[in-house]
Amino acid sequence: MIKFYKTEAIVLGRKNIGEADKIVTLLTKFYGKRRVMAKGIRRIHSRRAPHLEPFSQIYVVIRRGKAFEYITEVTTLYNFSQIRKELWRTAYAYQVLELTNAILAENETNQIAYELLGKFLTQLNDISLSSAVFEQTLHEYKVRLLQNLGFLVKDKQYRGEDIDKYLENLMERKLKSTRLLTNI
Repeated sequence: MIKFYKTEAIVLGRKNIGEADKIVTLLTKFYGKRRVMAKGIRRIHSRRAPHLEPFSQIYVVIRRGKAFEYITEVTTLYNFSQIRKELWRTAYAYQVLELTNAILAENETNQIAYELLGKFLTQLNDISLSSAVFEQTLHEYKVRLLQNLGFLVKDKQYRGEDIDKYLENLMERKLKSTRLLTNI
């Protein structure tokens, strides 16, 4: 069994564990969605902490342990800095991350989902585009993701309200991040 593996990934989320650790949810290019332990990341002197921010595209080395997988090395490939500068961009990014995290199964390889998320974040990071464009872009992302996962029929038109209701039904809850978009 391989003890270490290297891959590109996008950070979907983080959760504090104990005093200094976090569990980081990654969407990897070749290994699917993974929950990995980042030991000591909450310490002031942690060199890995800035790389593991949500919606960062990273290159990571992961070590397999008995109970968890652990991040041993991490390098930022692309940090999508424009998304962090404007609240409406951040709101769209968090909604996409929450949706992607909720709908994808763990440890199931899905390279198309990784590429869709990377493309969406790249478009969102483009400063020449306005917030009006992204309602349609978000709808297209949802439809393409659901089609890729086999939940929707390809080559069919879907309305935004129908997709949102279908997603809530599928996840059995409402997206928390949509409230942020409606308050902006």
